[in-house]
Amino acid sequence: MRPLPVLADRPTPLTHKTGRVWIAVLLVASVLPWRDSARAEEASAGQTPQFTLDDLDGKRVRFADLRGEGPVLIDFWATWCKPCLRELPHIERLFQAYRSQGLQVIAIAEDETRSLPKVKSYIKTHGFTFPVLLDPNQRVLRDFRGTNCPYLVVISPTGEVVYLHSGYRDGDEKELAEVIARVIASHGQSAVGASDSKAGDPQPSGED
Repeated sequence: MRPLPVLADRPTPLTHKTGRVWIAVLLVASVLPWRDSARAEEASAGQTPQFTLDDLDGKRVRFADLRGEGPVLIDFWATWCKPCLRELPHIERLFQAYRSQGLQVIAIAEDETRSLPKVKSYIKTHGFTFPVLLDPNQRVLRDFRGTNCPYLVVISPTGEVVYLHSGYRDGDEKELAEVIARVIASHGQSAVGASDSKAGDPQPSGED
């Protein structure tokens, strides 16, 4: 796992004028939102944003009602996003591999409202079994500091965001499986590794 960059201390003589400048910079930096890298990284511990979205049947669903006692994997995706479609079968396999150990998967579609029939058709055709919610205005994606799809969030059983990942390349699913297994193991649950259950193995998605 790539560690977060650490800025080296650089003592700099402060005059009265430059001191005010540095104070202003620090104040601005303190309120800027945290940004994820283009790849994967461990997130600083923080409580999960709460949200309520429609599911594929138009029912309002609260995130709190979907959470169980185990970790949660949120996958922000869209039908127009080819990397998302390549990743979804791996997400399904992870769900099947770890759901008995408490893993909950929530797929949040970023498609526009008018694309709902396409979203429903895609999920049904490919036999995905995880819950799917709709975020047509990308509000929840932004709440999790996301800017594009696919975007993954792993939340610990205690409700902390512990992992973020933006984008998808072949093989990323193996790292995700390791993260989930580690989170499950760290909270006292018996984790069957994704490598043993082949949860991270490539599977055709029907999309190029």
